[in-house]
Amino acid sequence: TLVKVRVNNDFFSRRKNFKRAIEIMKLKIKATRLFNFGIMGYICAVAHFILFLLPNGIKQFIYRNFR
Repeated sequence: TLVKVRVNNDFFSRRKNFKRAIEIMKLKIKATRLFNFGIMGYICAVAHFILFLLPNGIKQFIYRNFR
């Protein structure tokens, strides 16, 4: 399924919540264990956690150029 998402400044500010970042990382690690995704699953979980905590300007650059 393809989803079109409008990206504006609010989009990035909503994605900077430490408690939510921890929650999502735990879920990704749990899924990695459950479905045996291996080391890449753990790397992706940590990378997503770091992305959550980056300043909005850096996050915008990453979303625009690497997604």
